[in-house]
Amino acid sequence: MPTVPKPVTNDVKTSNLKKVWNEKKRILDITQKTAAEQLGITQGAFSQYLNGHCPLNEKATMKIAKFLGVHPEVIDPNFKDNVNIIKRYQWKAVVSHTSSDAHKKVGELIESKFDEQPLYIRIDRVTKIFDPNGELISILPKEALLALIDIRDPKYPVKRKCKNNIYAIVSKNKKPYSFICDSRPPAYENNTVSIYHAVNVVYL
Repeated sequence: MPTVPKPVTNDVKTSNLKKVWNEKKRILDITQKTAAEQLGITQGAFSQYLNGHCPLNEKATMKIAKFLGVHPEVIDPNFKDNVNIIKRYQWKAVVSHTSSDAHKKVGELIESKFDEQPLYIRIDRVTKIFDPNGELISILPKEALLALIDIRDPKYPVKRKCKNNIYAIVSKNKKPYSFICDSRPPAYENNTVSIYHAVNVVYL
């Protein structure tokens, strides 16, 4: 008979969530209010999850984990023992391009944590990302995956305001993606094809 996983108390899940949140809020430069808006809940509800006043059920755990870019078992260890839950929340996604060639399609199939599929690109060389003032903000390692959403997409979260957003730019006369870190998207120019907002980085 298969081993039935021991229940994980809400206190444990809340403690795990707090650890993830304290790390991710600095990296993503977000507040509880911003997170709540992106999750489609009130700030009060998000605060209750963080403080253990509201139970972290399966749906809430998965939703928050996806937003923070972590696997749900980081919050609730029982997720790794329940194959049915994991399968229910897995989606297939395609790595469309590499960072050095924005026009040649790759078509590599991967597992995605997002139910609304972003565009995935693979970073095929170490990439430094600077802000408009030339200050180095981030370094993307080779083989990392970058999940992107077109800023013209109606589902794009226009209310999100972070000072360290990463944007990927596709140009007509330039083969690789261009990257910039800023609080708002760069303006479209005559040779701009698309501008994407990086919503997650997957380090492999």
